[in-house]
Amino acid sequence: MRLKPNIFFDMDGVIAVYEKDAYIPESGKKPLYLDLDKHYFRTCKKNEHAAKILQMLRSLNASDERMHDVKPFVNTLLKKSVGLDTPTHASVNVSDYIFSASVHVLSRIPQSCKEAIVIAEDKKKWLDEHFTNKNMTRREKGICFNTSFKNKAETAEHILSRPLKPTDILIDDYNPNLIEWERRGGTAIKYLNGQNDANSWEGLCVSSNETPAEIVSFIMMILIQNKIADVY
Repeated sequence: MRLKPNIFFDMDGVIAVYEKDAYIPESGKKPLYLDLDKHYFRTCKKNEHAAKILQMLRSLNASDERMHDVKPFVNTLLKKSVGLDTPTHASVNVSDYIFSASVHVLSRIPQSCKEAIVIAEDKKKWLDEHFTNKNMTRREKGICFNTSFKNKAETAEHILSRPLKPTDILIDDYNPNLIEWERRGGTAIKYLNGQNDANSWEGLCVSSNETPAEIVSFIMMILIQNKIADVY
């Protein structure tokens, strides 16, 4: 069975806006996100920039206007990298492989029983509200949670039933998640959302100052390079 590339998006701080006050409360007070009666994750703001990146990546196999500026760039990269005009077995495989990428949302929830149940349901409702009829079927809106595993890398390996590969990408704003993802063999990209520290990460990064089309093109370039390295 052919393995597909996978792109995992963090929720809090990436497709959902990170609101510092919701996580770092005044002294002695419970953080807003843990106040289950407030249902914070049903009402948190969507990061329109990151959401567009996710939606575009889900459109790779579709004739979608959001991919109008990206697909020619990707096809040019493929031609330069593997000679797509000369349909060798390797070049066709790389092309098919890149356009078969699966996109996931991978988010952390607390490990305690009640908090996990309520927050997981709130996050699912949030995804349903913000991504309904935006090039995602209900099946595609599935969200993966890391609760019984130590980190997102272990969770992803459990979901994929295999070790991480360089064509498994995590887009996250939190360094420990990125560090462990790379340590286990995946490719980590830090999302600079305007509130985190760009200087704290020396690896790949994308910024909210860059257009979604530019970022999707960058991600496709990484996938192509990593797949070609694997082929050859």
